[in-house]
Amino acid sequence: MNLYVGVDISKGYADSCVIDDEGTVREEYRLDDTRSGHDRIRELVQEWNRTVSSEAELLVGMEATGRTELNWLHLFEKIADETDLEVYCINPPILRRYADQRLHAGKT
Repeated sequence: MNLYVGVDISKGYADSCVIDDEGTVREEYRLDDTRSGHDRIRELVQEWNRTVSSEAELLVGMEATGRTELNWLHLFEKIADETDLEVYCINPPILRRYADQRLHAGKT
């Protein structure tokens, strides 16, 4: 089973939501952008990593929010170096253009 973690970055904290392959919300967290919040996310990633089978993936996606995401991005990248975690920082305008192009592509 794959697990997907969406992280919504705000100034001073981050909200995260963990869903599985079926789209079921498994967990939700709000963690401060502090040492204790970062330590807690490390613990959570280790727990999630144990939940994921060796053939499955643990993916984290976060929105690029004008540089407020950098602390979290660097943290997740460090954790990814130690685990099988994959981290993506998503640029909303580019993602929107991609989605529009894919959704409005016509057949001839």
